[in-house]
Parts: sequence; C-alpha cells; structure tokens
Amino acid sequence: MSNRERKLILILEDEEIIRIGISCMLRRAGYETHHLEDKALGLKWMRAFLPDLVLSDIKSAGMDGFEFLEQIKADPRISHIPFIYETGYSSLEVALLSKRMGAADFVSKPYELPDLLASIQRALDDETTNELEHAAMAQHQRKTILVLDDEESLRITLCTELEEAGYRTHQCEDKREGFEWMCENRPDVVISDIISPGMNGLELLQRMMDDPLAAGIPMLILSGRTEPRYTKEAKLLGAADVIAKPYELRDLLAKIDNVLKGVDR
Repeated sequence: MSNRERKLILILEDEEIIRIGISCMLRRAGYETHHLEDKALGLKWMRAFLPDLVLSDIKSAGMDGFEFLEQIKADPRISHIPFIYETGYSSLEVALLSKRMGAADFVSKPYELPDLLASIQRALDDETTNELEHAAMAQHQRKTILVLDDEESLRITLCTELEEAGYRTHQCEDKREGFEWMCENRPDVVISDIISPGMNGLELLQRMMDDPLAAGIPMLILSGRTEPRYTKEAKLLGAADVIAKPYELRDLLAKIDNVLKGVDR
C-alpha cells in the first residue's frame, strides 16, 4: 500500500495530445501523474517507481495494451498494481477479455471525466481493501512462539530475533505463568530452558503432557546442559528437540521450521 499523500498514476497512450490532456485533468483532480508513449519503457518505469494505478490504451505501435498487461501480471513486483484500459474499442468481447486478463476496469473513448475518476477511485479502493485483507491474513497466519527463560536478556534477544524472522512472540520468566498462558492461547511452539527457579523445563513438559489444553504443543528445549541424560529425558517427555546454548540463530530457525512443518502435515 502506497504511503504517498497523492496517488501516482502512470498514463500510457500513443497520442501525445491525449496523454497530456489526461495528465492535466488527473492532476487537477488531485493525482500525481507520469505519462509515456512507449509501453516497454512503461514496464521499466513501473518497476522503478511502483505507481498506484496504470491507465493505458490498447492499440499502439509496438507492444499493445494486452501484451503490456500480460507482462505486468507475470511480474510479482508490479502484478498487484490496478490497471485500467481506456480505448476506442468498446465491444463486449474486448471488455470481457480485459477483465479476464486482470484489468480493474475498461473505459470507452470518448469518456466523461466523472466516469474516468469514478473508475479510478473504485480501482484504488479495491486495491486498498485487498492489501488490508492480505495484511490481516498475513498477521493471522504468523505463527506464535512462547519463550520461557529465567534470563531476561536472553528472552528479549530471542524474542527480537524471532519477531524479525516473522514470528509473533510472547515471553515469560516463570514457567507456571507460561503454562497458564499457553493453555489459554495455544502457541504454535514453546521454547524453554531446563534449569530455572520453581518449575523446571522437564516438569513443564510433564505437565503439558498431562493437560489436554497444552498437550500437543511442540516444545524446544534451549539449555546450557546438553548431557545425554537430559536430552534423553526431555525427548521421552515429548520435547521436539534439545538445542545447546549458545545457539546459532540459523540452526534454531531451521529447527522451528521443521517442527512447524511436522505440525502442519
């Protein structure tokens, strides 16, 4: 979604007088504009400046409007940008082909300015709605990781690294508090140390196994004590893996990814 105060519209039209006329009208209506004749150059300009909307004719020398839209839709960097055809071809067949190829709208020449402005506003509104929906969906789909460790600096560092990697996080020092939180919120993964005041990591694993509200949540043990007996006991109690401190972030993220893939299957 663009952060520009005024939306930027790219105009592609082979008739100069029409290009300039459309550009002037849209500027008076509050838009920023850039106009070009050549559509191959238009593709390069779009990739560099990411306009908020493209207004293009269909028939032109060299690349026509349909080929131009096809190339836009094939490029993930610009495929989301709304596209409106303005053309003298007003047949139903052309209109249907435009929609089928992914154009936001189709405006027949000669058109009235209010009709063009309404078409542009609808396309921009639809794009804003789509981006908000996608952002909400992406936020909803972000996996949540509960981090339990009695070292505050480690908790903060680990949560920061996980957030930067695209996860949501929640942290607790006390494992009893963490257990209550996971029962209420069902995180996708728990990362916990073993040795800590009060309930330790192995006791937490046992409690998770015994409680249906926490059972099944994968847990990674992060600990400075990786003797075989600790690793074996942790895995017998259901730990997905045991990771030694200090950890390599790349390795930890790989283990989290593997755990989540196993859950999603």
